Parts: sequence; structure tokens; C-alpha cells
Amino acid sequence: MDRIDALRAFVRLAEGETFSAVARSQRVGQPTVSKWIAALEDEVGARLLARTTREHQLTAAGRRLLDRAVQIVALYDEAAADAASAAEGLRGRLRIGAPVVFGERFVAGPVAEFCRQHPGLDVELRLDDRYVGLVEAGLDLAVRVGTPRDSTYRARRLGHTPRRVVASPGYLKAHGRPGHPRDLKDHRCLTHSLLRVPDVWTFTKRGKRYRTRIAPKFGANHSAVLRTMALHDQGVALLAAWLVDDDVRAGRLVRLLPSYRAPEAPVQLLMLPGRLQPARVEALTAHLAACLPPAVKLTR
Repeated sequence: MDRIDALRAFVRLAEGETFSAVARSQRVGQPTVSKWIAALEDEVGARLLARTTREHQLTAAGRRLLDRAVQIVALYDEAAADAASAAEGLRGRLRIGAPVVFGERFVAGPVAEFCRQHPGLDVELRLDDRYVGLVEAGLDLAVRVGTPRDSTYRARRLGHTPRRVVASPGYLKAHGRPGHPRDLKDHRCLTHSLLRVPDVWTFTKRGKRYRTRIAPKFGANHSAVLRTMALHDQGVALLAAWLVDDDVRAGRLVRLLPSYRAPEAPVQLLMLPGRLQPARVEALTAHLAACLPPAVKLTR
């Protein structure tokens, strides 16, 4: 019995595939799959699947084995892919996640170049502003702007970006200009609805911290929408410098409270913890780090 083939068959059966479907996918006869499972059960000393003529279900022992079996098969597949990559170039599937606007501006281009350099890869780039877990989303690698909610991932910090408080000249003409963070409570504030605490903005000045509770008048789960609302005289927004600095230079937006600093947002690459990263993940990590634009590394 090839134990990897047997474990792979067991995992697929546990995921709901039939014996005949597993046999076809592994290019063996159905009796062979049955023999593999029986041999696994002999080695474990317990029934793994409760079978009838029409269906099968995991036993308690099968459920205990399943998580380890998934890990073993995944590690073997990654090791085999790495060995093949060393001889033939990078191959396999690679799924990357990134925030929508940041991904469009700073990730899609480098990923396109990476695909050109490694045509043997099957790559998927998913843009989503939600903080979805890598395992939950089926991702190999994720670019995150801001502090990750799950600290168990491996992280590589790429840079950081300051944030600006901005509003349009039209809005300021109608509502006045705040001179202190506490004045923001009297303004129409535009907030990112996916922030942990969207109605509190924090600033520092000469080491002193100012925590301001605002009354949001408009919220969105997409920073580009908040920029558009600010450009249309709808309120005050707190946005990444790389998103609004061109508007400030062109006079479309005005930077407010310039002597008060909002917390910078770290830009990080997150990978799955506790495992050897496949060569394709390591290669993309190095590529993205090299391609990060200077605008993201600003400190002021």
C-alpha cells in the first residue's frame, strides 16, 4: 500500500466523494481504494469509515485521523512541487489576497509580472477589504494593510503608510475647518465600516495622545468610496496618504490637522504558520517586497 495514496483517498472520501469517484481521480480500480482504506484501518486498529451499500460516514477514529491526514497529504504535495520547481521552474496553484484599492494599485501589477516570469503557475488574486482568515479563504498568501486580527500567521512587514485627515474646499467653505481633533465631533465624518472601532479616531502630537469620538454621517466598506464622498463635499475622511496625496497636491482635497498624526498603517505579507513555505510562496513574497513602491514606505 502506498500510504500517501491511501491517505489521499481517505481525505477525499471524508470530504464526501464516492469510492468510484476517488478511484477515477487516482486512476485505480474501486477495489484498490477499498483495499487502501482497509489497510489503513488495520494499521490504525480502528474503523475509519462506517459504510453501507450507498454511503459512508466518518467514525470517531476517522474524524481524529482526518486533520493529520490532510496535513500529511498537503506537506507531501508541497515537497513534491518544490522538488519539481527546482528542476523545472515554479509550478502549482497560488492564491493571493489583498485589499481592493491597495491591491489594484500596488499588487496587481507586480503579480502580473510574476506570472510572466513563471508561466507554469496557476495564480488567482482575490481583492477583498474584509479581514478573512487565510485558511477560511483558501489563500496561500495575503497582503494586509493595518494590524492583522489573527497574530498566529507568519508575517513579513513590507512598509507602512501614514494616514491623512482630508476634506474638500467646498465642504470646508460650508462647515468650517477643524483646528483640533476634538472639533471633529461637530463635523460630518466619513468612516470605514470594517474598522474595529469606526467611530473613534486617534492622533498624537509631541507624544500626547488624543482620542476623538466622532459621529459618522456616512460609512462604506471601501476606501475609494470614502475618497469619492470627500471629493463631493460630503465630509471629513481619514484615509491613506497614497490614496489622497495627489488630490491634496491638486487642490481637490485639503489636508486637515497637519500637526496631529494618525497611527500609521503597517503593510504586511501574511503566510500560514508552522510550516515550510512552498517555493512559489517564498518567491512571490520576495517579489512583492522588491516591488513595493516608495509611496507605501513613507513615514510622514
